[in-house]
Amino acid sequence: ASHDELAKPLRVTFVGEEGVDQGGLLKEFFQLMVMALLNDSVVFVYSESSRAVWPAPLLTPPEGENKGGGLNSVSEGIADEPAESDVSLRRVEDVGNGAFVQQNDDHGKFLASLGLDAFRLLGRLLSLAVHNGVTIGLRFPPVMYRLLLLACRDASSAAPKSSRLWAAAAETFDLASVKYSVDELEGVDKRLADTLRVVESYSGDLADLDLYFQTGEGVELYPGGAQEVVTEENRHEFVRRYTKWVLRDSVRGPLSALCGAFAELVAGPAAAILTPADLEVIICGESQLDFSELERSARYEGGYGTNTSIVRAFWRLVHARPLEWQRRLLTFVTSSARAPLGGLGKLGLTVQRAGPDTERLPTASTCFHVLLLPEYDTPEKLATKLDAALAHAHGFGNE
Repeated sequence: ASHDELAKPLRVTFVGEEGVDQGGLLKEFFQLMVMALLNDSVVFVYSESSRAVWPAPLLTPPEGENKGGGLNSVSEGIADEPAESDVSLRRVEDVGNGAFVQQNDDHGKFLASLGLDAFRLLGRLLSLAVHNGVTIGLRFPPVMYRLLLLACRDASSAAPKSSRLWAAAAETFDLASVKYSVDELEGVDKRLADTLRVVESYSGDLADLDLYFQTGEGVELYPGGAQEVVTEENRHEFVRRYTKWVLRDSVRGPLSALCGAFAELVAGPAAAILTPADLEVIICGESQLDFSELERSARYEGGYGTNTSIVRAFWRLVHARPLEWQRRLLTFVTSSARAPLGGLGKLGLTVQRAGPDTERLPTASTCFHVLLLPEYDTPEKLATKLDAALAHAHGFGNE
């Protein structure tokens, strides 16, 4: 598709499902597409500490003996816990939006065959979501949002100002001049960042730690680095090169492809004034969930009102339940576990009476953010039925 075609409003229809796309179908489409890419270890890795995803390196460590004890031995000798990377590979993961996609080996092989095109696809999906005002429950480390904005600004400065959309090919975003910090590394791999801080502040003789200018996987941080011992004089250079390896060199191709594809549609004057935190909110929505704000802004139909007994019981239940359950409720009604820009008060939730007491479960119209709630006889029955509905909900309409 051309850039002008991509700039048009996007409408989605699922085969075999009825529904007019008023936003819910579009939101679910983006969630399913993104989760299909993220839920396979071939393409992305997941950090337990930051609950964020990061591109998986498309590199194979060199064969041969790994000289020296490495960073694991540093942590084992100094820190309370071993410095195992806290980045794990996930086959199926709920990254906060309530969507689960089960992958199989054939799917993993297919993604692996895409190579950099998988990252270009994700960058394009993210840019389309931003362009269409759809938030996605996707969490990147803070450094990723900085790189996305740098790509947008790079594209804006290079493209002709007469172009309706300031475009940049995925290959044009150059990471060579981008600098990184250990604080940014923490969002990708906290254990590794903590270990590098130990190296920087170690008061003993660093030569005793048997460290060389190579990664824990045996990759030299520069040609001949496996032969150079880390000392007090060069330790800061070691930390700088190791950080650059993790955040840039090991994932240079995937990052350039993802960020460049994102910039194709998003680059422009607005991107020049955004901060990384701003972009995170635009992509992910507000992370803070104020359900009191949602209650104050809710509308009621079908005979319900703020003083209806079942409505009061519903809000008591919502406020009493843990955050994970509350996110499930948001996903059930809106297809997203995050608040829109401006918070939950901007969501536009409607609670509509769906008949008298019954054994049927509550349902929802995700397109219009409507919860269809029967007037159950007791608060206990309300809780039981709503729990069951959230446990079994899947797909558009939840009906």
